[in-house]
Amino acid sequence: MGDELDDHEALQLVLRLTRTVAEQTDLDGAMSEALREICAYTRWRIGETWMPTADRSALVLTNIRTGPGVVGDAIRAFIEESEKLQLGFGVGLPGRVFETKRREWIPDVETLPRAKYLRVDAARAAGLHAALGVPVISDNEVLAVLVFYLDRPRAEDPKRVELVSTIAGQIGLLIRQQYAKRTIARLEVEAYSTPVLQIWKDVALAPLVGALDARRVHHLLDSTLRHLERHRAKALLVDVTGIPDIDGSVVKALLDLARSARLLGTRAIFTGVSPAMARALVHLDVAFNDIATEANLADGLRLAIDYVGRPVTERASL
Repeated sequence: MGDELDDHEALQLVLRLTRTVAEQTDLDGAMSEALREICAYTRWRIGETWMPTADRSALVLTNIRTGPGVVGDAIRAFIEESEKLQLGFGVGLPGRVFETKRREWIPDVETLPRAKYLRVDAARAAGLHAALGVPVISDNEVLAVLVFYLDRPRAEDPKRVELVSTIAGQIGLLIRQQYAKRTIARLEVEAYSTPVLQIWKDVALAPLVGALDARRVHHLLDSTLRHLERHRAKALLVDVTGIPDIDGSVVKALLDLARSARLLGTRAIFTGVSPAMARALVHLDVAFNDIATEANLADGLRLAIDYVGRPVTERASL
């Protein structure tokens, strides 16, 4: 392909990348693939993605891909210098684009002072000249900045600018979707997390509310065992009153918790055991003499207090 962009091929690239971005569940993978495709088609020498840090105090390079051509030592040096940078908002090409929310074309970065383009020396050594910065915006918020370089000086190319801007819009939707998924996942963990409470000397309580799925079971085991290890509780009350559905997988998870607790020297006592749970225990052929159960939390607490007050040699009979 020559220096000019063919309208039909540009449209095909946009459609292809739109599908690619929509199908990607991994943000880094989508970014990397988008940069690769854009560089390959438009002959950009390098494509970059800059995103704000978690505390939104600076911009850092999160993805970088090279286009057609040999990647020599000078290009590698430019990449290495870029990966070390943390740009303040308004600083350098990515920082200016992020702050102004406006795309920027530089005909030749080599002509800029270092105050305006920090990597001018590395860019000159790598043979990089024309540059384009495009903001990735969603809901009027800049989520990232795409930056591309040509290996020759060039006045602003409207087709290249429009092509990258169109794809940036699709990437903005993907980033927003990823943020939404992470927020939902975090809220689910918070909503269904089980706080383990130290309610009495040597007695801990894990009140379970809501459905138990695989992720919540993993979180339950991890948080409870960490608490027991830290506080050295001798008895753990596991109140299952708030669990709406009891099936084999739930019972197995609770038994795993009880057995894991025992390895730490803690005896588990299940409270709020309903007839449905009792039937599930029988169906799984669980030995009742191996597990303590009470109909309600008050009875379970009395049993736990009695248990931790006994001499060690007497506790095995619980």
